[in-house]
Amino acid sequence: ANQHISYIKSEQIGSALLVNNFCAVQNDWKNYKLRMFGIYSQSCVEFVLCEIAAIMYGFTTVPVYDTLGEEAMVYIFNQT
Repeated sequence: ANQHISYIKSEQIGSALLVNNFCAVQNDWKNYKLRMFGIYSQSCVEFVLCEIAAIMYGFTTVPVYDTLGEEAMVYIFNQT
């Protein structure tokens, strides 16, 4: 039952991101249209649900952790 609930939650997250255009096409790379999805979170259930949502909807995830430090986070944001 929990797997079914996790699937539904992930589907709802992905759908909301797509419908509200939160993952708009950011880059064209070698004829691929990339939809970046940044996740700023500690490892937790919600992080996994967002990762699954990204897989379901074809988003490219960009995990960002505060433990990387400010300089690394700025670099990641600039690159993606």
